[in-house]
Amino acid sequence: MIIFLSFLGTIGGNAGGNIAHLGGALMGFIYIKQLQAGVNWGGWVTSTLEFIKDLFRPRSKVKVTYRKTETKAKAGSKASKASQEEIDAILDKISDHGYEKLSKEEKEKLFNASKK
Repeated sequence: MIIFLSFLGTIGGNAGGNIAHLGGALMGFIYIKQLQAGVNWGGWVTSTLEFIKDLFRPRSKVKVTYRKTETKAKAGSKASKASQEEIDAILDKISDHGYEKLSKEEKEKLFNASKK
């Protein structure tokens, strides 16, 4: 009904506005029909908005790396074996001062303990 009234309004004083409404209605109809057929013309808009949102999403500041090749001497070293008390002390240090304040050996002990 509204489309019919807009069509009648094209001969009135605001013909350009009514034609624009008719064009928008036509594009909306075509867009819906394409979505029903499985074609998403607006997918690029969604992808672009998700990309922009990801730019402002907070990231984790902790970077953990894993080395697959590890020598037996290093695997059996004092730094790679840790008791539960040492792990608890390391975790307490993290909660008090943060992960960045750990020494390389403490990080290695924590990482190796997490693999068990």
